[in-house]
Amino acid sequence: MNEIDMNLVQVAHMGRQTGLKLTRNDEAVELKKWAGDLLTAMRGVAQLLDASHDCNAYEASRTAQYECVLDPGKTTSARMLDEMRKHNEGFFHFARRMSMQHFRYFKSMTLSPERKHLFEKAARDSIAEKQRIEAENSIDFDEFLKRYFAQ
Repeated sequence: MNEIDMNLVQVAHMGRQTGLKLTRNDEAVELKKWAGDLLTAMRGVAQLLDASHDCNAYEASRTAQYECVLDPGKTTSARMLDEMRKHNEGFFHFARRMSMQHFRYFKSMTLSPERKHLFEKAARDSIAEKQRIEAENSIDFDEFLKRYFAQ
């Protein structure tokens, strides 16, 4: 197993463990230090993107991730686990509850007539393109598979 795979497994299973060490170029490095170094190095890029898009979203996102490095309790997975404990539920019930919450939120939103027209046109164009491709198709599915696997 290479360094990347080993690091991935360690972070997935023990990512919030204090002092977790990963391997970088055959040397041990603390996850917190490595992540902090990377996020610090990204500051200039985030600021450049913010300036070019006239916003502060990139630096705000970078800062939020840096805060997760400093306090693993702020990570998405930690917040999910806290939420699951608070509601005394397993992952399935948590995911279902969140899905329903998001469903209700997006269902309550309305599209502008222009946006609705854009999506309806995209759907019509997609169906027309599908029909055009299918009409040009001169072989059956078995022949298609035979040719595909012969490549």
